[in-house]
Amino acid sequence: MENKNVLVIGCGIAGPAAAIFLRRAGYKPRIFEAMAEHDEYAGLFLNVARNGMSILRELGVDEAVRKEGIEMRAMSFISGRGKMLGTVGGPPGEPQGYTVKRGFLHQVLREAAIREGIPVEFGKKLAGLNMTERGVTAVFEDGTSAEGVILVGCDGIHSRTRSLILPDAPEPDYTGLISFGGFARGIAVPHEPGTQHMVFWKKAFFGYLVKADGEIFWFGNLDYPGRPTRRELMALPQAKWRQIISDLYRGDIDPVPDIIRSTEGEIGVYPIYDLVSVPVWHNGRTVLIGDAVHATSPNAGQGHRWRWKTPWCSPNACGTSKTRKRRSGSLSCCGGNGSRKS
Repeated sequence: MENKNVLVIGCGIAGPAAAIFLRRAGYKPRIFEAMAEHDEYAGLFLNVARNGMSILRELGVDEAVRKEGIEMRAMSFISGRGKMLGTVGGPPGEPQGYTVKRGFLHQVLREAAIREGIPVEFGKKLAGLNMTERGVTAVFEDGTSAEGVILVGCDGIHSRTRSLILPDAPEPDYTGLISFGGFARGIAVPHEPGTQHMVFWKKAFFGYLVKADGEIFWFGNLDYPGRPTRRELMALPQAKWRQIISDLYRGDIDPVPDIIRSTEGEIGVYPIYDLVSVPVWHNGRTVLIGDAVHATSPNAGQGHRWRWKTPWCSPNACGTSKTRKRRSGSLSCCGGNGSRKS
């Protein structure tokens, strides 16, 4: 009997999408996630542009995102002193996309995979790989292993899969910026349907948008030295981050300071890394997709699209055993606000 088992490493965005398309192509995927459980707060939120929504439609989850997300129709640009700098886009016609919490997007994709009969296992941190001409065995840190005809690495910008199969591949490049943000309620900020507000203050940029129910999504960025990991950044107490961010926007126009003060839960803080050019995308029977091979810094709502576009294409490439090269940058694009595994 022909071996149809496929191992998918990572259950974020690219992993469930790849598994669903592989299942529909006749394979038997299994998803392995390093985290012990699903993190509903993972990565704050992101923008899903129209082309990303078309892939979600094929996956059968676009209506859930439309219902839960915030329409993207226009962006307004304001100086820190309140001067309107300009507006891009407008309300008529189909939205440019939707802004949605990353944890929610992970959830609906994972649930869609489970509905297709795809097993999802948490607490499976990849430790090693054994590849032959006929298949691949994944060994996990808990001592268990799994075998498949191919393995798909969807484990983020700091991919363990990439380091195992391509030890000489370029390392992610730190952009020199950290991104931070959260969710606020309880303040009177006007709801302007479909509009994201971008405020350019003297020290830092600040963006926010308001959901119909009054919840505020906000984010900003800051120059930060070194090569920090998310773990290192989050080791700093929340009270300290709130102080740093409040001081950063002190004296800024309303409602920026009030949004920060009214933030519920933790303020998420993430280092921004790029992985723009990795010329080799697979080795033997293991292939990389999503942020594991072409992560870009947050911009334009396109990073998720390439996390889905490569899974959409990947079933046709299954079973190849020769190392395939791709033109660097051929699928590199920009992603929405969020996080990458670090």
